[in-house]
Amino acid sequence: MREIARLWREAQQSFLAIGRYLVQAKQKLPHGEFQRMVEASLPFGRQTAYELRMIAEAVDKGRIPELKLPQSASVAYQLATLKPEDLAAADQDGLVRSDLRRPEIIAWKRERLRRSAGANHEALARRRARLAEIIQRHEEELEKARRELADLEEALGGKVIIEGMAEEQG
Repeated sequence: MREIARLWREAQQSFLAIGRYLVQAKQKLPHGEFQRMVEASLPFGRQTAYELRMIAEAVDKGRIPELKLPQSASVAYQLATLKPEDLAAADQDGLVRSDLRRPEIIAWKRERLRRSAGANHEALARRRARLAEIIQRHEEELEKARRELADLEEALGGKVIIEGMAEEQG
């Protein structure tokens, strides 16, 4: 049992090291060469390379403490791709930890999305109500201006007013 746990920890350290090497390669290789190198020389594809890079960058930029990095690359990637405010919320909810399991982060993300969608819906409804009030106010002002214009035209006895500026003829 201890041997399995040791090997699993080593696997975690390996995926982080691989991600760091991939970040370096991406920075050093000319544009387009990184993709060719991944496709031609690595035992995994572009998506895995991308995920490992994102994990390494999240750790190296201090977004996820290395000691709290989940032991599974797929779970670590789930954390690494969270927006900063979501990652902070996940940390506050106790999810940024080395023993985090995939079902936990997936369930948390679903709940967060559901709550976010509800809050977003409420914000949109408030914005819609404010815009409807603005439109109503402008429609009332427009109607008032139309009545005033009609009164002026009636007062002028139907005479046409040409709008614009006169130009002096030389």
